[in-house]
Amino acid sequence: MACGIAGLSHAADSLSAIKYAKVRPVRDERGLMVDFKVDGEFPYYGNNDDRADDIAKMLVSMMMNKIRNYPTYRGAKHTQSVLTITANVVYGKGTGNTPDGRRKGEPFAPGANPSNGRDSHGALAACQIQKFLGKAEIDIQTRPIVSCRKVRKRGSFARAGRPYRQNQLVISVLCLGQNVLDLRTKRGCHVKVVPREVV
Repeated sequence: MACGIAGLSHAADSLSAIKYAKVRPVRDERGLMVDFKVDGEFPYYGNNDDRADDIAKMLVSMMMNKIRNYPTYRGAKHTQSVLTITANVVYGKGTGNTPDGRRKGEPFAPGANPSNGRDSHGALAACQIQKFLGKAEIDIQTRPIVSCRKVRKRGSFARAGRPYRQNQLVISVLCLGQNVLDLRTKRGCHVKVVPREVV
């Protein structure tokens, strides 16, 4: 039985804010929580900071342990993924303000990505948490600085999905999507693939 997770980074960042900063709920005239006031700093998920990343690991583990308590049809195995294919937009639209600062109606961060705009330590730091989450997806958006001809020669795009080395730590990336935000450069990167004849 497949189970998906959306909004993991916002849940982790919200619990991080509650744990490491001071969070006060703001209530409306009916007494319902509609917003949060946060005083102080807190670590963000996806920046290779165990204080926040451990919260995400705990959430995924706890959720799956609870789900595995329920029997499945024909003894199917419970699996989980942190892949969102536009679900992050829909779920975000229906979710109010969160303690991490996400505003009502804003999309959740896609897949296992850090919350939008909170990845301050680069792509490799964001990818390191992925190995603890099972099936997860990281989308990286970049603005190219070099021309595509130089990129092709160096093979930068070809390395996506292979193990990266950083400080002797090997990170195997399960699913890494690189979104190039400059359309002209992206069009220049398209390479014609000519199929070889099979003998």
